[in-house]
Amino acid sequence: MTYDESPDRFDLERFLNTNGHLNADSQILGFGFGRRAHAGRYAADATVWATIVIVLTTIDIAKAKDETGKEIEIEPVFADGLDSNPKPFKCSTTPRNGVIKQLVTNMTDV
Repeated sequence: MTYDESPDRFDLERFLNTNGHLNADSQILGFGFGRRAHAGRYAADATVWATIVIVLTTIDIAKAKDETGKEIEIEPVFADGLDSNPKPFKCSTTPRNGVIKQLVTNMTDV
């Protein structure tokens, strides 16, 4: 087992493998564990949860449509890796009502 000679210095490279990608251990243990776990992990989890809830309650997410108005089918293609994430795909997002549309319009006009 090797120990870092300067644990107080921020060095992103210590979390990268030889290919320049993030180590699998770093992805899983991003907030640490036990007594040294990051205090902000609960705030981060709550923020992600709140963001998902707000998006799902205010926006309709549907399949994208082509030029003729026909829905574009989504092909379930996943990226390889420790956790399986879907590759990017096209979709359609529309506000659920006029109030939400006005709110989004006001935010983008700034």
